[in-house]
Amino acid sequence: RLASSAPWDLDIARFVVRCAKLGITKLVGFSIFGAEKSVLERQLGEEIPVECFEDGMVTHFLLNQHLVKMSQGKEESEKGSVGFLNLWTMNTFYVGLPQFKLCREKSCIGPCPKHDVWGYNAMDTYVGREGFLSMLKEMKDNGIPYQFYRDLMEISDIAQKMQKKGIKIDRALVEKLDKITDEEKEKLFAYTGEGKKRKYEHFNPNSPSAALKWFAQFGIELENWNSKEIYAALESVAEEEHTTLGEMLRDASALPLHYQLLIKGYQYKGAGKGFKSWFDDKFFGEDGLIHPRFLVVGTSTGRFSSRNPNFQNIPRFDDKTPVEKQDSFGLARMVIIPRSEDLCLIKADKSNLELRMCLYYAGFDTYKIEKDAFQWMVDNSDGAYKDAASFLNMSERDVAKSVAHGSNYGEGIILLYPKDL
Repeated sequence: RLASSAPWDLDIARFVVRCAKLGITKLVGFSIFGAEKSVLERQLGEEIPVECFEDGMVTHFLLNQHLVKMSQGKEESEKGSVGFLNLWTMNTFYVGLPQFKLCREKSCIGPCPKHDVWGYNAMDTYVGREGFLSMLKEMKDNGIPYQFYRDLMEISDIAQKMQKKGIKIDRALVEKLDKITDEEKEKLFAYTGEGKKRKYEHFNPNSPSAALKWFAQFGIELENWNSKEIYAALESVAEEEHTTLGEMLRDASALPLHYQLLIKGYQYKGAGKGFKSWFDDKFFGEDGLIHPRFLVVGTSTGRFSSRNPNFQNIPRFDDKTPVEKQDSFGLARMVIIPRSEDLCLIKADKSNLELRMCLYYAGFDTYKIEKDAFQWMVDNSDGAYKDAASFLNMSERDVAKSVAHGSNYGEGIILLYPKDL
């Protein structure tokens, strides 16, 4: 009684799009950039302005950012990265229709995708519209300006165009770097012999059980032989040795052998994926380019996220990193090249932007900060960060950076020890 479905018809599509362009109505969807907008443009052969659409996924994101799935690491997730920000969750929160997304097989009376496609489609569309109207009201109640939502829609439109343009990769260089990565891994653990006759001096890093058993004899109990577990163990080692993990990774020569091998294990597992997470053949389109799906609803910070592949976490090295420490994994961004000869790649990244924005809105002339804004804080603090830096075994700049980020997001600052976390 609330909604109905009709067969797809190009004339109807042209009519409703024309009405939307004239401002008579709006087309409401959920994730319109990957669905309704894309389908309509392909079928009608025309670009439809983003102003014609409303997107319930974006409003759902603004109201429920805490539901965005946390990062699962560098490996690309085939299931995407938007977590609970789906139509069914939104329906549960804002509309409350009974379950219609799943088919109950023999006991199913519909509507569902299998037994009652028309009813399923009608309810799906109804939920999208009703949910959007409810969320508009909640946004207003929560003081979220409608214009802010429209700005995110515009950025989402840009993200869709970024996906369509594509990114060119030097695939020959990827292959070369992959080989270098394998060679570097081979050097980490000493062994004699070759192939199946290879015998490692301490333990086989490719055998989780052998690695766990070897470290257990030194009191290092690891549940799994993976980067996450090894990293946690190394943090405990750093605390025990009264140093930082960064210092340990830079120079482990003074540490006992089992700690040195634990660090090598971390490096070994960290380089184990090679470049397939970003540059595997499956990610390349017929045009030879990679077309990541960029999203503004994939992170809880408002930054872009991307998938297929995740283009936001390609490894990098700092400009100050010595050449001898720039291993192949850190050179991954070198493989990104211009799509055509008349284009060039540029880096546009204003250092310490959040802090500069806050200072600007506070009335400070940010042009007075010539280089690093965090170092500027230290230089103008009359030694305020000195004691904290000494206590935490950090640089004064890093302490200033933590304070700045806490202030930028209105969090203040609370110091927590590992046992508190």
